[in-house]
Amino acid sequence: MSTYVVMDNQIYGLTTGQASPTTTKGHKTKSTPAGNFESPTQSNGLSHHRWCNFLSLVDFQAEAKQLSDLIQAGIDHRGFALIDVFSPCVTYNK
Repeated sequence: MSTYVVMDNQIYGLTTGQASPTTTKGHKTKSTPAGNFESPTQSNGLSHHRWCNFLSLVDFQAEAKQLSDLIQAGIDHRGFALIDVFSPCVTYNK
């Protein structure tokens, strides 16, 4: 099957901090100066499908070896694997 690795920083950091689909509601950015009015999407929503039987939510601050081992486990898994890596943008998402 497949392994999806989602790097979620909750903002478009390379476009000077514009809101992204995972930006929290009310967060002020250049593209949403009054605050983001939409609720963030959840990438782990893919896990609700019957074919997803490997789900991991991990903080990017984890040790590199731990993250590497987790990604390898997802690749080795015989089925659909979703690894959602939370990696907050230190410049635009404080």
